[in-house]
Amino acid sequence: FFRCPNMFILFLCVWMSLNVANSNLIITGVIDGPLSNRPRALEIYVYDNIADLSSYGLGVANNGGGSDGVEFNFPAVSATKGTFLYVSKESTQFNNWFGFNPDYTMSNLDVTGNDAVELFLATTVIDRFGDPSIDGNGQAWDYLDGWAYRRCGPAAPAAIFSATSWQYSGTNALDGESTNAAAASPFPTATYIPPAPDWTVSANLASNLKELLSAHWPMDGDYTDSSGNGYDGTASGGPSFVSGKIGQAVSLSGAQYVEAGSSSALILSSDDWSLAAWFKTASTSSASFETGARIITVRSSGSSLAAIGIVGDSIAQVFCMWTEEGANGQKMIVGDVSFADSQWHHLACTW
Repeated sequence: FFRCPNMFILFLCVWMSLNVANSNLIITGVIDGPLSNRPRALEIYVYDNIADLSSYGLGVANNGGGSDGVEFNFPAVSATKGTFLYVSKESTQFNNWFGFNPDYTMSNLDVTGNDAVELFLATTVIDRFGDPSIDGNGQAWDYLDGWAYRRCGPAAPAAIFSATSWQYSGTNALDGESTNAAAASPFPTATYIPPAPDWTVSANLASNLKELLSAHWPMDGDYTDSSGNGYDGTASGGPSFVSGKIGQAVSLSGAQYVEAGSSSALILSSDDWSLAAWFKTASTSSASFETGARIITVRSSGSSLAAIGIVGDSIAQVFCMWTEEGANGQKMIVGDVSFADSQWHHLACTW
């Protein structure tokens, strides 16, 4: 959502769409099996398509000794939305128990019922089962000779563990069993179902959103303002529509832009405004953005303006800027990560 009397997108080639992104991986199950203490394994659900799985890793925090960081990295392969990945300490007993092979083996996956597991994106923990600083023996999440499985309620990975978000077989539930299929309390393989988005909006909330939302351009085949406020855009320079993150997006290059007119109701001040957009660059060269590329520019009275975009030579950083006419000059917030990578990103700024 953004207020925008004049919208200029000046990338060499930028696609823009407004959509919701899902989390990519989530831990859904852990098992401490009975076949000579095997299988010791994890089940992981893929929330969204992943082009390169090697950004993700796993770690085991044994006996409450705290995090050991990343101990296993996935290979540089893709992963498909809606599939389950299985990681095991070894493959033979895993196959004997489940009847199929694991996708990956992790030799130090020593989950013995009282150990926490961490899922990483690069070096940042994005999901946890158990508390790395607590020995799980006797805890609500104790899975000795048993299993734990994520309930279908939580919609995203959780770096802070909640025991109530999981269901448990109970300790020693798998003792004496030979296969998962014949077990009295089998591990519920691939039964996690991500919750559907809740699109229910109360009448009061809908009214408040309409009041606060100044304009919204999905760019899905036209330049209509879907907020209902009537700030439809007009294209200049012949931009085209291409496949977007969901639906279509507008592709702009050179002097092409979309302008949404002007209105005194949309004039911004130095506070209380937000700009947001999905964008994707065609160029992966940071030098392409040396002089700056604005995704959205909102011109206020005089020479004052607000903008979000990318700028940089050695690194193409996102920025959020407010330039005020008079003595206050220009104020800018700049990121420190390059976004010239031909991937979709959501950029939002609230001033």
